[in-house]
Amino acid sequence: MRILTLVRSSTALPALLPALGLTLSFYFFSTHAQVVYWPYPYAPTLVQRSIEQVYALSYALVSAASAWQGARYKESRVSELAPYRRGWTIVAWALAPVVAVGWLMLLVPVALAFAERPTWPTPDSLPPLLLGMALCAAHGVIGFVVGQRLKPALAVPVMACAVFLLVSYPHAMEPFYLRHMSGEYFAHIGFAETATADSMVAQLLPTLSLAVAALAARSAEPSPC
Repeated sequence: MRILTLVRSSTALPALLPALGLTLSFYFFSTHAQVVYWPYPYAPTLVQRSIEQVYALSYALVSAASAWQGARYKESRVSELAPYRRGWTIVAWALAPVVAVGWLMLLVPVALAFAERPTWPTPDSLPPLLLGMALCAAHGVIGFVVGQRLKPALAVPVMACAVFLLVSYPHAMEPFYLRHMSGEYFAHIGFAETATADSMVAQLLPTLSLAVAALAARSAEPSPC
């Protein structure tokens, strides 16, 4: 499949402009003040602080766009037109542009933060960013599968609202361990601190497990041919 054709036919294209608009709004009206507040340009802090506000937003947008994409693929009956393709390849091609938009929403604030502060990203600063990128893909898979079960007019708002609330609200709720499992890495990293592997695993496992289960359930369905 040609890349340009894939992008033009994807829901990622109409979602790109509002995604960038919301990302820039969050950055300049909220995150910017935190970035310039710190007196030292410490790379792990800049990465974590610059994207903590857009985790839930990027996941919600990817989930909603993927749900629409899943509904479109079901209605177009692509699996019947190309039965020789494996199910996971169809999902991957459908989700690639949508997940790329989610990644862009995470990368733009990081790039702006490092442009404002005279430093460079380091390997120790990347885990919070990689966490968001991995979970964008996981939410894309979940949204795609849900979109094949529900009508798009229902699946899109349900996924957008549900994901945003489930990711962002645990920080104002009890029990406290929920905030370490939602995929929103909100631990403020101070000077000489880094994100640990254990904290990354705790944030990754719940959503990744659900994505794997959703993809397995879809793959287990009998072929229409």
